[in-house]
Amino acid sequence: MYYATENQVEEAMKVVAAWLSKNRNIKIVYHNSTAVDADIFAGVIRIPRMACASGITQEALNLLRHAIYHEGGHIAETRLDKSEYPKGAKFEIFNALEDRRMERRVATDHEGCGPVFRWATEYYNKRIAGQIIAGQGQPLWEALCAMAMMVEGTRPLWKLTPKADVYFKAAYNEFSQIRFAKSAKDSLEIAKKVYELLKEENKKFNEENKPQPKSQPKQDKEQKPEEKESDENQSGGSGENEEQESGEEDSDENQSSGNSDLDDETEEKESKSGSDEEDSGDNAGKDDEKDSDSKDESENEESEGKESKADEPDADDSDKKESENSADGSDDKDDDEEESENGDADDDDSGDAGDEQESKGEEKGGGKGESEKAEDKADKDEQKNEDEESPAEEDKEADELAEKQADTKLEDETDGLSKKDALDEELKKEFEKLTPEDLSYLANRDGDIHNVPPVSDYDRPGFEAERAQISVNVASLTRAFEQALRAITRCRKEPYQRHGKIDKKRFVAIAKSLSKEVFSRQKDGEEISTAVEIVIDESGSMGSQIGDVRLLAIAIGESLSKVGVPFEITGTTTQFGQNDGRIPPMDGMNRTNPISYNHYKEFDEHWDVVKSRLMQMRAKKHNVDGEVVEYAAMRLSGRNESRRVIFSLSDGEPCAGQDNDDVMGANLKRVCERCRKNRIEVVGFGIGTNEPAQFYGEKHFVYLSDVAEMSGEFVKKIVSVITAGRIRV
Repeated sequence: MYYATENQVEEAMKVVAAWLSKNRNIKIVYHNSTAVDADIFAGVIRIPRMACASGITQEALNLLRHAIYHEGGHIAETRLDKSEYPKGAKFEIFNALEDRRMERRVATDHEGCGPVFRWATEYYNKRIAGQIIAGQGQPLWEALCAMAMMVEGTRPLWKLTPKADVYFKAAYNEFSQIRFAKSAKDSLEIAKKVYELLKEENKKFNEENKPQPKSQPKQDKEQKPEEKESDENQSGGSGENEEQESGEEDSDENQSSGNSDLDDETEEKESKSGSDEEDSGDNAGKDDEKDSDSKDESENEESEGKESKADEPDADDSDKKESENSADGSDDKDDDEEESENGDADDDDSGDAGDEQESKGEEKGGGKGESEKAEDKADKDEQKNEDEESPAEEDKEADELAEKQADTKLEDETDGLSKKDALDEELKKEFEKLTPEDLSYLANRDGDIHNVPPVSDYDRPGFEAERAQISVNVASLTRAFEQALRAITRCRKEPYQRHGKIDKKRFVAIAKSLSKEVFSRQKDGEEISTAVEIVIDESGSMGSQIGDVRLLAIAIGESLSKVGVPFEITGTTTQFGQNDGRIPPMDGMNRTNPISYNHYKEFDEHWDVVKSRLMQMRAKKHNVDGEVVEYAAMRLSGRNESRRVIFSLSDGEPCAGQDNDDVMGANLKRVCERCRKNRIEVVGFGIGTNEPAQFYGEKHFVYLSDVAEMSGEFVKKIVSVITAGRIRV
């Protein structure tokens, strides 16, 4: 992510940190770990040394930018004494609020920070969603993340857990007041109010969702002596009546609530139901068990009558009933277990199910009560709508999660992946992708700067004078580009086709049936979808050649602008010479001499407006071609064109003035190979020298003896590169 103006700094290093923190004395410390952090009070930002490696991805650079912008923003905006910082959960709330206030303020003051902060919010949203789905994270942390995103206008990608949802609803209105905060002290005051709200909600939630004892269902049957006696009396197979069931339900409710008066009432009901069961014990000796529900008894009267006939061995029944009864009697135990396990019965077979149940009750002295309960439960399940089952399951899961969350305290609910932690983890992954070759070249980009010549320095008369020197060459190159453009974009007629429109020139072949290829089709033309990045070596060794290089840049710029190919022109050199004595120490790096990028023309600028900037081109200090080509490739990586080309105009081996030219040359070769693997073409140009060919490769090098006399071969080579060799000029 790069920016167009000089006020939007591109590198996420010292320049950006000092710019944001409003402290030019800020200290940068490189370390061998992977995290970016800052000491707000000491004004120190610690940066991973691996961030300086060649080949670092655009994703990693974006992560670095956010980390630096964020930490630099805290140094600039978070003005609190150490004694004023809260602790525990209150600090987590304050930090979430202050991050929102600080980032909004920094994005307002510095336009280039806004896109990076928005990118980080979307990235963080996905990471948090994945963590919540995996069952990680605590309610307070989750609620703070959701509130922070909603304040920024981003909806969380996950469904809040029960306790986090309660926190969110209780405190979001107060949390959203951060939009009106003007200082860190305002954030602290809001944090105190949010803390009190959440503390009260935590207490209420824990009381309302206190987990129930798991052993209570067993105690319901064994707690009262009267119940034990009634169970013993029922062992002969007596069924439970409706009054007894209601008594047991009342007993369950009274035990859970702990009300002694209701317990006494329950005991009376149970003793009464027990006496009723004893009175009916004699009649129940043969019938295994009566229905517990009076409604079920009335519905099964007809089936009982049929059952009594079926039990008589001499009864004249149909073959179907005999086979059913014999099957029922053959394996009563298996059928009983199957009924109790499945609990399902078809509507059409409800009568047969009744026969089976009654016959079992007469032949066996127990077990019918359980089977009837299972059958009743199955009937109720069948009446439920399938659409209502999933919400019930979700409610059950939510209740279980609520009981689990009711055990936590507010101070213990902040554990989770913070925004900084998420970005640090991703940076670590990106750094792990770096190969030993990538790490063999480390560059300190602290002092790299990007200049745009001011309007006051534009030399329009000088530009027109130099253009006049190569007007013939410009016309020749432009004409070649235009011819290639017309050839590519022109619509063509393709004859001798088997499908399409009838070709009038093939009437004879049609009449004599000589061929089936008598049709023609129209082929649409293509567009030149190419973007070009021109980088120019402005080192001192260019000396007398810098004028010719400038003329070549003017010729290419004029021609590309005529045919509508987007392009940029950037000149580069170093800030210090080898003998200046101001080059920073190496400190484990391969390049510490800062690079100066001079932007003469950018993609979104019109050539006719800015072309006279080229008159500011000068031969200055040194050149670092490997990093410059790498920078150009990253500029092109954001373009939509299908083909992306880099033209590098230099005079030979790169040199940073630090006595390691061989390292610089090896890095240039690696960068070119990496760019071509990523479908970015790199072409080297040499004016009066073939030296650059050893770094760019013979196949990717263009030699020019004299700019004033551009040969036909040179023009053909340029056009071939732009058109990918599809047009021969």
